[in-house]
Formats: sequence, C-alpha cells, structure tokens
Amino acid sequence: MWIAFDFELTAQAEHNLFGEAGRSERGFRKLLAALSTRHHIGLPPDFFGYTDEGVPNPKGEATIIMAYSRRGVRLVGIGTSACALLYEKIGAIHAAMMTHANCIIRLTERSGQHAADFTPVAQPYYLKSLMLGSAKSGSFWIRAADAVKAGSSWPVEADRMLPKMIGQHLLRQIVLLQREGDNAEGKVMQSLALALRDVESWQTAGQAFGRRLGIRVHSVAGHTFAGVGGGAGRVVLKEIEFTMKAKFDGPWFLGRDRIEGNGELMPATREWIPARAAA
Repeated sequence: MWIAFDFELTAQAEHNLFGEAGRSERGFRKLLAALSTRHHIGLPPDFFGYTDEGVPNPKGEATIIMAYSRRGVRLVGIGTSACALLYEKIGAIHAAMMTHANCIIRLTERSGQHAADFTPVAQPYYLKSLMLGSAKSGSFWIRAADAVKAGSSWPVEADRMLPKMIGQHLLRQIVLLQREGDNAEGKVMQSLALALRDVESWQTAGQAFGRRLGIRVHSVAGHTFAGVGGGAGRVVLKEIEFTMKAKFDGPWFLGRDRIEGNGELMPATREWIPARAAA
C-alpha cells in the first residue's frame, strides 16, 4: 500500500517557502520539521528518520519520503503505518504550508498497491540518482570511482556489486511491506513465501531472487559525493539505466538516504535499452 500527496507550488509560493535557494529534498525536510514545531502538528521523530532519542535511525527504514517533483514537492507513504500517519497529518501540513507561503497551494492525492511480477523479457528501468556505500579511502566504491576517473566505467567496475545492491534494496522494501502486513501483489512475493515464513534462509532466497531478476546495468552518466552527517560521505551515482526481468509497480526507493527521495525506481524511456536487453 502507498499514498502520495503532491504540492503544486507557484513561483511565489516556492520563494516564500524556500527562499532564494529554491526547493530541494533537504529543504523540504527542514521546512516540515520547522512547521511541525511552529504549528504543533506533532510529526513524530521517525517521520524524519530519527529515533525517539533524536539520533538517526540505525535501520534506515524510510517509510515516508520527502521528494522534489516537477511542479513542487511531494510526500510519499510506504506501508500501512506510514499511509495512516500521512493521512492523519496531511490536512495540518497543507494548512501550515499555505500559511507560511501566504498563498494557495494545490494538493493532489494518489494511492495504490505495490505489485512485483517476474517477466520473461527484461524490462528497462532508470534511477536519477543512487546513493551508495561509504566514501572512505580504500572502500569498494571509492576504488571503483578512482578506476572510473582513470578511464574505466561504472558498468565495468561494479558489474556485480551494483546489480546485487539494487536487488538487495528491492528485497528490503518487500520485507518492509510484509512486516507491515501489507504484501506486494504478484509472483515475486509468492517466490519469497518460504523465506517470509522463516522456513528458508534469506541468503538462499536472496540469491535465487537475484538470479531471477537478472539485473544488467547498461549505463551510468557519472558520480559525485555527498555528505551525510557526522563528517561521513557517500558515493552517489547519476542517471543509471538498467534492465531486469521483473515489473515493479508503485513507488520503490533504493540505496541510501531514501527519505529525501533518492533512488526512486522509474521505467526507462530510451529506446536503445530494450533493443540491447533483447540482444
């Protein structure tokens, strides 16, 4: 189950809410935290990815996403608990944003069920950005980034690790939904039934899941680095195009820092990908 609320911002509303810097995922997160305090909305710490003690959630389970959109910003809830919380608070959030912006903000709602099915033919997908592991000296991702800088490419340097990570994070959201009692529809869930009932090990189930997906990365536009607090850093890949033998419906978010909309899985549109996948 998922629910999304899209806030359509005029230029004036965006300026009043975010200032000269304009809207961003991080700015939206900070704005909501400030509005929650100022207007007594009562958004809980886990809404923002923190524990009750005020420290980042070590599990990193993002069930509410604060994202940038083409015409404004949006909130996405994943799973029954997050959807219920958003539905309860959205009226107060909307009112507070309009008060702060001093103008009308159009709000639209979308919702549905997650679904995941294996397919006989590879389907093309696109990730605008994907935050990876540690940017510490000597880490796998730093070694790969150094090799790319020296003339290699991400599909070559991370030909096994990147597909594995994509598969693991798809599996992670499936498990999250199952723990919420909100299974995704389709044959993927059926294939994981034994592991979800603790009859089969997740190592065995995960390996079989990865083989059936058959993920192939075709293109990565580049990479950058992002700070994530406490002086730590992450490698961030840009514009990843890949294929896998599965169809995923609904919002799926992969990688690190998903709470700010990173790693959203989207269908690819470039015509050459299906042709290469079929080759």
